[in-house]
Amino acid sequence: MSIEQLAMLGIGVFGFIAIVRAYSMLLGMKRAHQRAEKRKTEGRYRRPVGADSAAASIAEGLVDEVIKKHEMLAAKASETGHIPKELEPFLEEAQMYYRARVESRLRPLFHEAVNKVLLDRNK
Repeated sequence: MSIEQLAMLGIGVFGFIAIVRAYSMLLGMKRAHQRAEKRKTEGRYRRPVGADSAAASIAEGLVDEVIKKHEMLAAKASETGHIPKELEPFLEEAQMYYRARVESRLRPLFHEAVNKVLLDRNK
């Protein structure tokens, strides 16, 4: 084998290695992009809240936030003792947020917070 043939073989092997590394890098970039897109749509995983006091505090805060945003409807609920139909979608949205962040055994605390904060407000 002559020196020219050996040089061509070295160039060919080097080219092959460069192509394999570029392909590997391209696959890695594609996987990283897919993970980033998945994180955008799903959000980051959070460990659910497991402490009773923390879950009750979150529930009361969410209900209080709904009350502040919809004062007229909250006042009507306080007066009548019943939640008006117009207020239900906002409470459901807050409850969905709450359910996603607490353990399942603590989910009834949201209803207790609604009763405590919204319906027993004047008492």
